[in-house]
Amino acid sequence: MARCPGSSILMSSPGTSSNPPGGPTRTEEDALAHLQRLIASDPKATNWHLMLDNLNIHQSESLVRWVAQQEGIAAEALGIKGKSGILQSMESRAAFLHDPTHQVVSYFTPKVAQAWQFPFAG
Repeated sequence: MARCPGSSILMSSPGTSSNPPGGPTRTEEDALAHLQRLIASDPKATNWHLMLDNLNIHQSESLVRWVAQQEGIAAEALGIKGKSGILQSMESRAAFLHDPTHQVVSYFTPKVAQAWQFPFAG
């Protein structure tokens, strides 16, 4: 994990995080609880930059709602999942979670992992 003053950056592969997720399942609720525990683990950090894969639980409605709450964004401003606003699609949720003005910023790996894991592979 690399650190900048006031920021925490987490880059990990499944099962290698310094704060591994608990529980036998990989549900939306598990992912949110894990990220909440992770962020609570360093109360001095004012910003978090998370490297996540494109698993749907990393772009979930509950994660968007939690980040919005942290940012003081009203729930009504998020729209309706599958229909409108920020919650409309995975793409709109990912864009919201990637907003660099938020305290918790998510970066998503490309869908073709080889493109980022092996950038010099030819």
